[in-house]
Amino acid sequence: MKKKVAAYCACLLMLQMGASLALATQAPAEKILILYYSRTGNTKLACEALAKELSADLLEIRDGADRSGGWGFFTGAMSALFNMETDIEPVQPDLSPYGRIILGAPIWSGRLATAIRTLIAKNRLDGKKVAIFSTTNVLEKESSRQKGKAAVAEAGGTAVGYWQVAVQEKIDGKKIEKTPGQIVKEALALVPDIKAAFDKAH
Repeated sequence: MKKKVAAYCACLLMLQMGASLALATQAPAEKILILYYSRTGNTKLACEALAKELSADLLEIRDGADRSGGWGFFTGAMSALFNMETDIEPVQPDLSPYGRIILGAPIWSGRLATAIRTLIAKNRLDGKKVAIFSTTNVLEKESSRQKGKAAVAEAGGTAVGYWQVAVQEKIDGKKIEKTPGQIVKEALALVPDIKAAFDKAH
């Protein structure tokens, strides 16, 4: 009888350990990290809202170049146009705990901002499912979005989709900046699609 009880307890222990191991193995694949760069604050605002809704960790990528003001906007646009890189911090964040990555950036000259393109170039995304999120004055065409997806693929990641929020709208023929509340609302409206894309990707 004691042997049966001992064997039974051993089986329960093994099952429990197996379940714990399975959970530990699955957890990193489900964890989400949002890596973002923001020049004016629009991308930061949207990514903070996404992080809260998705229970994701959030990490800001800082550009070593001064991108403030009109001159900063110009140098940023030029660096993107000529596919240049920049100094960033952190250069190589620890991505190992995460299976799902969201890259957030504004759009400069039809490309992801230089800091995020540099981040992709300097890191491996092997085995990662990657969603791209951008804030932009004008929504990009598919040909432009493909550039971001291609960069992710070159780094070994699987691009599950590309989502955008326009931060301006036309009212009576004039371009008007959207309110922070509008930007957050439109970013959060993307959450079901982002979740579905992550779950669907293999």
